[in-house]
Amino acid sequence: MPKIAIIQPYLWPYLGYFQIIDKVDTFVLFDDVSFIKRGWINRNNLLVNNQAHRFSIPVKNASQNRKINEHAFTGEFASFQKLYEQNYRHSKNYPLIRNYLTECINFQSLNVAEFIHNSIELLKPILEIKTDIILSSTLDYSRQATASEKIISICNTLRANEYINPIGGINLYDKKQFNKQGIKLKFLAPELVKYKQQSEGFTPALSILDFVSNAVDPRIRFTYGR
Repeated sequence: MPKIAIIQPYLWPYLGYFQIIDKVDTFVLFDDVSFIKRGWINRNNLLVNNQAHRFSIPVKNASQNRKINEHAFTGEFASFQKLYEQNYRHSKNYPLIRNYLTECINFQSLNVAEFIHNSIELLKPILEIKTDIILSSTLDYSRQATASEKIISICNTLRANEYINPIGGINLYDKKQFNKQGIKLKFLAPELVKYKQQSEGFTPALSILDFVSNAVDPRIRFTYGR
């Protein structure tokens, strides 16, 4: 029976997000929940002038009253592309990641959930990730349940016996509630490994784009026990 994780779709998220993806058999992008403004769904950080710099990809009529998968990007990527090119053109893996970003941006759909799903799928071979990634909106589960019951319902739908959650949610879920359903609840803390960036010192938790642009080998065994 598989291990799974369920997290909202974030745009080019930080390394810890991908460590969780790599740790499970099936990763569920929780796309049929409310869109969060000023969250990580459509923005992240790159390294600019030796410090974290927030970038954002515009979303049409963003509203917390609609689900993530009911939103679409505007298609305005030019300013982001310029920001990346200006600050990463001398990075070790710039040609590889420039082509990756071009493929992302040329994806047939601007739907937020579908676009992010595709952007993660395209990174899997670069990071040597084998995990299956699916959208929660494609599953038959109890959407009217409480937050923890939704997670358990998805686990049961996928016949999972282990659920892994980021360590930040340790106070959100009760292990006993999961145990009663035959599901082991585990929490994973990110291992923000250091790698050479284009600056002195090290700025952690930037977008995965910084990692894959600068890591000596973008296929580095970057996570636990590999």
